[in-house]
Amino acid sequence: MKKLFCMLAACACLFAAVPRAAAENTGYADVPQGLWCYPYVLDLSQKGIVSGYPDGSFRPNGMVSCGEALKLILRAADYPEMGPEDGHWAGGYRNLAVQSGFLPQSDTYDLDRAITRTEVAQLAARALGLRLTMTGTPFADCSDPEVLALYQTGIIEGMSVDGELCFCGDQPLLRSQISAIIWRMEGYEPAEEGGILTPGGPVPPEAEIPGEEPPAQPPEENGPAEPPKTIIYNSYTLDVLEDVPVFAYDPNDFYLENGRMNCAGPGVRLVHGVDVSSYQGAVDWERVKNDGIDFAILRVGYRGYTVGSLNKDTYFELNAHNAARAGLDVGVYIFSQAITVEEALEEADFVLEAIRDCDITGPVVFDWEVIGKKEARTYGLETDTLCAAANAFCSRIREAGYQPMIYFNAYAGYVKYDLSRVLDYPFWFAQYKAQPDFYYDFQLWQYTSSGKVDGIQGNVDMDVWLLPNN
Repeated sequence: MKKLFCMLAACACLFAAVPRAAAENTGYADVPQGLWCYPYVLDLSQKGIVSGYPDGSFRPNGMVSCGEALKLILRAADYPEMGPEDGHWAGGYRNLAVQSGFLPQSDTYDLDRAITRTEVAQLAARALGLRLTMTGTPFADCSDPEVLALYQTGIIEGMSVDGELCFCGDQPLLRSQISAIIWRMEGYEPAEEGGILTPGGPVPPEAEIPGEEPPAQPPEENGPAEPPKTIIYNSYTLDVLEDVPVFAYDPNDFYLENGRMNCAGPGVRLVHGVDVSSYQGAVDWERVKNDGIDFAILRVGYRGYTVGSLNKDTYFELNAHNAARAGLDVGVYIFSQAITVEEALEEADFVLEAIRDCDITGPVVFDWEVIGKKEARTYGLETDTLCAAANAFCSRIREAGYQPMIYFNAYAGYVKYDLSRVLDYPFWFAQYKAQPDFYYDFQLWQYTSSGKVDGIQGNVDMDVWLLPNN
């Protein structure tokens, strides 16, 4: 495993979104700021798109009726507002959906029953005119092409069930869930000139679509496919960073089996690991090792997102000692909320002091994350400052003889960082899907936050190294 980290150091030199929630209150006592749907509900409420009940509640776990879903989806897709028809307030939306081909002609479509997750995904995909471009399915329980077409845009997501990514399409949709879907639909922008939205950017209209014949052209006229010039991520249209390598493997080769990531592609080898903090409590690292885990990345500590104090993880020293003794390679990370280069250097020194007597054979990671609240000290931090802070942290770590690394999710990777400015260091990417759809390359992938590993109580983050299989 130590050879793995040497390879990583050599390679390093070569190579979902949520609204920004204000510190305001939604006005609903049952949608506090800590609830996952809070920023969606807040934003849509301020725009007058969703509303609550007369008693002042929003009822985020309440079910959504077919009529409510039809109105919200059609309006989010820029269809006109409709009035009551056929004796029902949502009758106009049902008739509009029938006329548009989104629903079959039927007098028995019950506008008052609870709508399922699959039905909502199908309606949204039809209303947006989406077409499926991906092959295979990331879901263990769903291969519906309209569900997958909506999934590939990032408008819907799955959920982890027994370690597998599932869609759970038969379940009724909740009011919290449709708030997230409608917010993402509001920010959806089709690719220019009729292109099709894909995770890697717009695909030109003449591109081959599964099930359709591509236009017949002589091979010499086709030539190699032009790489995309922009990436569409939720409501952002971003220029491709030409100096940043693209993802090196075929996403369709990845799949989950018994909760563990696998890859069918011949050019990649996966090494399995976990990352833990005090939230996992006491860990039996011998059992973890025997369950097929080869490395662990441990939280050293964290900086608070309001006051900004540095705090040590209460289980770090115990985890570092026992994981190394069990034969795992050990790396570390610090949850950063640095807002200056000086604070990033302070965090690096904090980490170096903490690991001074530990057997660290893995990376030392700068884990700067977006909080999304106005009271967060990092709210609105400029890209220039973030990149400078990351480089400062990693440079200090490298000078001390360790391998630095930078952690981010899709939002931070696309929107907050300029990855072309931090190419001296390898990337650890977080995305909880069976198949990654991030455009750029990364070396370590955190693919779930709800993994199950013998020796660890409850859920745990699981990771894989992506190594060339030479």
